Amino acid sequence: MKQPKTAIAIQYDPQAQKAPKILAAGQGSRAQEIVEVAKTHQVPVQKNSSLINSMAVLNCKAEIPPELYDLVSEVLWFAHRLDETWKTKNGGVQ
Repeated sequence: MKQPKTAIAIQYDPQAQKAPKILAAGQGSRAQEIVEVAKTHQVPVQKNSSLINSMAVLNCKAEIPPELYDLVSEVLWFAHRLDETWKTKNGGVQ
């Protein structure tokens, strides 16, 4: 049997938070909804099974523990680079 799709949305505002936190998490249809909402709002989506497996045990709204900072920083860097590329292509306006 195929394992259900899992999605986790993370949020990080370095001015307001000391660490990234889980904004939403779900499996199956809830996971699909999270991905669809992200795409609708032009939020980057990245597949990272290592991070998903590590974060699946955490509660929603929980801060990311320090042992996951390296994995989460890769996702945040990915989102940042996409944002910078988009701004360059579109004259700096979002």
